[in-house]
Amino acid sequence: SEVEIDNGPDGEGTSWSCAHGVGRWIYDCGCHTGGEAGWNQQWRKPLRAALDYLRDENDLHFKATRGTLFVDPWQARDASIALILDPQHSRERFLFEQVGRELSPEEQWRALTYLELQRMLLLMYTSCGWFFNDISGIETIQILKYAARAIDLMGQLKLPPVREHFLEILSEAKSNRPEMGTGAAIYRRFVEPLNPNYKKDHATEPLAIASG
Repeated sequence: SEVEIDNGPDGEGTSWSCAHGVGRWIYDCGCHTGGEAGWNQQWRKPLRAALDYLRDENDLHFKATRGTLFVDPWQARDASIALILDPQHSRERFLFEQVGRELSPEEQWRALTYLELQRMLLLMYTSCGWFFNDISGIETIQILKYAARAIDLMGQLKLPPVREHFLEILSEAKSNRPEMGTGAAIYRRFVEPLNPNYKKDHATEPLAIASG
């Protein structure tokens, strides 16, 4: 007989490390790695909401590149892993394959920047950002760095600003460590000061930049 896969609560899926389906990556389900007595993971929900906001704000803009920068934006996004795995891979050839014509230097820059932006929007959902016990952990700070990079790239592409509303949502995430404050405070303190000026130094090299 065929194996039946349990789709978990509300059909959201299951995981090996959460007894509540995939609740560990969405809300304060009770699964965590410890911490002091009385700690909670209520910060997960607003963190998820802030990242979902960035993702959703970008979807329409990326879809609008269909027929101009890409034949199929989502297929181009998935195929762009080739540029990460092989830095010597010809970007010009890749873009020609994705749009079917030669792009101007400006169009090439925009296409690659859109793809780098999409990469950041995927990386910011890295599992370990929710896995541990507090939003001030290095794992969560790392995914906020990916979010910051996405915001930076949106600015380079002259897309509508999102930083203020992103921080407004993130401010609802409260750290268990009183001295850390909210997710927005953590972002301003630990993420933004470390964010290089990518536009100045690397504007012509999207998809070739280490994002750690």
